[in-house]
Formats: sequence, C-alpha cells, structure tokens
Amino acid sequence: MITTSNFTWCQYRPFGKIVDGTRFVAFKTPLRDDFFRYHRRNLKQEDHFEAKTLLNSVSFLMQSLSFYSFVANWMHKDGRRIGLVIDLTATERYYDGQEWLNEGVKYVKIKCMGHSAHNQADNIEKFFEVVTSYLNENANNDLLIGVHCTHGLNRTGYMICRYLIEVLGWEPQTAIRQFELSRGYKIEREQYVQSLRKDCIRGCRSGMASVALVNNIEFRNEQIDSESSGLTATAPVVVIEEEQVDDEVVDGTSVYSRSEVNGDDHARSTV
Repeated sequence: MITTSNFTWCQYRPFGKIVDGTRFVAFKTPLRDDFFRYHRRNLKQEDHFEAKTLLNSVSFLMQSLSFYSFVANWMHKDGRRIGLVIDLTATERYYDGQEWLNEGVKYVKIKCMGHSAHNQADNIEKFFEVVTSYLNENANNDLLIGVHCTHGLNRTGYMICRYLIEVLGWEPQTAIRQFELSRGYKIEREQYVQSLRKDCIRGCRSGMASVALVNNIEFRNEQIDSESSGLTATAPVVVIEEEQVDDEVVDGTSVYSRSEVNGDDHARSTV
C-alpha cells in the first residue's frame, strides 16, 4: 500500500519554469482530490497538487490567496496560460482529463510506459504531431504546452528534448541542459540521456517545425555550464516494500499504480 512515507511523487516540485525559447512547461502528474482528503493529516498544504492548482497558478497570478501566490512563484510571472496538456502517464487513475477540458484546455493522452520511452516510436511520432499541430493552430497566441508524466522529469524530459533536437535542430546537450534548468532536476534515466545524445539527428524532422515555436524566442546554442549548479541531481529515492505487485495498489478511496507513482511505471528501492 502506498503511504506518504514512501510516496516519491511528493518529493518533486509540482512544476518548473517555461523551457527557454519554447512554449513547453513540465509538471508532475496532478492527483485526484480524494488522495489529498485521505492523507490530509500527513501532507503539507504545499504538497497538494491537482489540475485546478496548476490552472489557478498560471491563469490567475494576481490572486491574493497565499497558497496560490506561493505556487505561482514557480511559473513565469507574465500571466501566460496553458492551452494544451499532454499526459504521458500509462494509467488513467491519477485524475480525470475532463478537468482540463472543462476549463477550455486541450488534453491529449499518450500512454507511455516508463523506462522505455526512447523505444516507443509510435508515441514519439504522436508527440511530435500533437505539438506541431497545436503550434500551427495557435501561431497567433502564446498559450503554453504543459507536458507531464508521473514526476514530470524522465519521460517528459525525453519527449520535449527529442522534439527540440529533431524538429528544431537544437544541440542535444543544449536541449538537455535547458530542460533540466527549467525543471530544476537532472533527467535520471541514463538510457534517455544516451538516446538523446547518440540516437537523435539534429533537424532530421525540421520539416515539421512550426513558425510559432521557431520564432517564439530567438535561441542560440551556447554553453550554459555555469548555470547548471542549481540543479538537483535527483529527488531522494525511498525504500518501498519489495513484494511485486503487477497492476494496482489501493490507497484509501483511490486506486493507483504502485509502479507509476514510485517512479516511471516500475517500483524502485534503494540499493
């Protein structure tokens, strides 16, 4: 059973800054409100993260409520809104995507299994198509594209970086660094980092490039090593019970996948 003591989701900040030169913003998966009701005695207020939290933080930065003001500080303070959410988690148990649609935010689900996103060609292609199509349709505004997996780090980082490299022609290291700087954590899955460096060909999909993204902010491939000192190498990994559970874990009134909430579709434990 998942408890707050082994729930690694809590150890990641909800979201980072906009990836410089793009419309991308990465965030961890929101959860249903019943999870927070069940754990209300064990969680701090700032640990609560639902879809409405992000919508309020981005859309209403002038809101006086102290909690939302606190969360909003993690976002750019220019009042830009999210227009599209791409959900890369491999389950539908975390929250109802209709929450985004009810607020006028487009929602696309791409079920991407953890640890192997770099081998999922169909999902990579769909991600490219969804992003490019959305940017072409929204060339006259600056609506953001929110992307999340469980922690908003590994699958999310891989997909965003691959788009930057293959479609926009960024240097692999620049794409990786810019994503990591924006999210505040380094990508943990070494197979993803190596795939971005070795498997991706710069600009090989440049025909998909959207004027809306290319011209959003002029971006130069430059060394940014001096900026990387603020990155968190990884969130702490806590011990979870070693008994293998194939599909689901019941937590209070909600059903969650132990393998997803404790890290990209596979249970993790310290060594």
